Amino acid sequence: MYLYFQLRSPAKKDFPSLFDITAAGHLLANEQPSDGEREVEEELGLTVPFEDLAFAGVIQDEIHLPDFTDRECCHVYLYVHQEEQMNIQLQKEEVAGLYRAKLMDAQQLFTRKCDNMQQEVFEVDEAGERRKESKVVCVQDFVPHEPAYYQHLFQAINQFLLQ
Repeated sequence: MYLYFQLRSPAKKDFPSLFDITAAGHLLANEQPSDGEREVEEELGLTVPFEDLAFAGVIQDEIHLPDFTDRECCHVYLYVHQEEQMNIQLQKEEVAGLYRAKLMDAQQLFTRKCDNMQQEVFEVDEAGERRKESKVVCVQDFVPHEPAYYQHLFQAINQFLLQ
C-alpha cells in the first residue's frame, strides 16, 4: 500500500518545492468540505466522486515560522486507488510532481523511527509515459505540519484499513 505526496511547484509562494499531501486547497466562505473535491481535479486532473472518499476527520494544524503563522482546520479525506497507474494531469502552477512512498515507510518517517524514506515518481509525461525517478527524502523535505497532524492522519488510515 502506498501513500501519495505532491511536490509543490517551485512557483508557490508558501513552501515551494516541498512535499505535501496529495491534493489540498482552501474552501471559500460559501463552500462545504465536499466542494474540496475540485482541488483533486484542478491539481491532479482526477475526477473523484465525493462519495468515493472516506472521511478521516478534521485536523487542527498550525505552522509557526519567523514572519509566518498558518492556522488551519484540515478536513481530511482518504481515497483508495486500486490500479497501478492513474491518469493524472498536473496543474504545473501548483504541483511539480506526484510521488508515492510505501505507507509503512511514511509512518516510520513521520513518527521519527527512521531518518529518511524512498519515494518514487508517479507522474506521467505528455506522451503518456511514466517517468522513472526515485528520491530519498527526509522530514525537512515536507511542508512543516505539526507532528500531531501526521499522528492523526496515520491513525485514521490505520482505522480505515481495519474496516
